[in-house]
Amino acid sequence: MLIAEDDPNDIFLLERALEKSGLPIKARFFRDGVEALDYLSGKGAFSNRKTYPLPRVLLLDIKMPRKNGFEVLRQVRSSPLLKRLIAVMFSSSAEERDIDHAYDLGANAYVVKPTNSEELIPVLRRIHDFWFLTNRPSPGLGPELHAA
Repeated sequence: MLIAEDDPNDIFLLERALEKSGLPIKARFFRDGVEALDYLSGKGAFSNRKTYPLPRVLLLDIKMPRKNGFEVLRQVRSSPLLKRLIAVMFSSSAEERDIDHAYDLGANAYVVKPTNSEELIPVLRRIHDFWFLTNRPSPGLGPELHAA
């Protein structure tokens, strides 16, 4: 799972919740949209897909430096390689315009961030159970994404 999140407190909560949950999710964190896109596109240091494989799920915060989550999602959906990647907007915003905008850009889901790690664990479990166990990823994303 690739997590694009710039807030150190949210990163800490996510890391802690993932650890406490016991879920078999290997998360890679990126603090801005440009870094996330470089990884997803396999640019520069991330060119080796064996070392830096595509994630099964992309968790995107909206408000990030350099490129926000909407800009990242727009580029992901315009890329032939990435357009079928599961993209979940993961934001503190519950505003209808943000939710609609995310879906208009092709988000697969929109989740409002819980405020503490105890509330976050069940949310991460639901994300894991649906996107990793129930959902079948697109065959066009590569065989490494088909293992849970």
